[in-house]
Amino acid sequence: MNTGGENSTIQREGDESPAPKGGSDAPTVEPNANKRASNDEPTRGAKVRRALIEVSVALLVIVGIRTLQSRSHASGQAPIVRGVALDGRAVALGSGGGPRVLWFFATWCSVCRASDHNIRRFAGDPSVVLVASESGDDARVRAFVRAQGLEQNIVVNDPDGSIARRYGVRSFPTTFTVDRQGLIRGTDVGYTTELGLRARRWWATVR
Repeated sequence: MNTGGENSTIQREGDESPAPKGGSDAPTVEPNANKRASNDEPTRGAKVRRALIEVSVALLVIVGIRTLQSRSHASGQAPIVRGVALDGRAVALGSGGGPRVLWFFATWCSVCRASDHNIRRFAGDPSVVLVASESGDDARVRAFVRAQGLEQNIVVNDPDGSIARRYGVRSFPTTFTVDRQGLIRGTDVGYTTELGLRARRWWATVR
């Protein structure tokens, strides 16, 4: 009896089969997954390189255009221009006029209008002078200045563009930085920020 019991026990234990190594709970790995991942990496890298190349080309184009636009700008001693602003105050540009930031604009220039909110920050500042070129008579420019909230800024009207031509301005807006000695320290074409204008005003007073 004991022998039979032992045999039955051994038999029951032997009936238990080990769990298959590749059971349903084991993670399934697709044979091509690693290959696809390795193929995706060069694709992402190529996209990044292409984006960097496109950005570099765009920056070069912008720099090139601005360089061409500024080739005609006056340099060295700033042309001396004395006139009267729209509010009646006398204005002297160039030698003897003190440090100045000159902002040439036109009423029909969309980029100029986009910059107006930055220009308003310098209302009443004698070191920042606006020159309205080829924009009509005083009444028309005064109406534009009032509508744009620039009536507190110093604005000189240049109806025939003669002042702009003396400074070599061919596109708007154009900014000149003129130091205490009347020397042009820098020029820039296009949209400018309030911080950019403040930096130019500081640069004009360095010497």
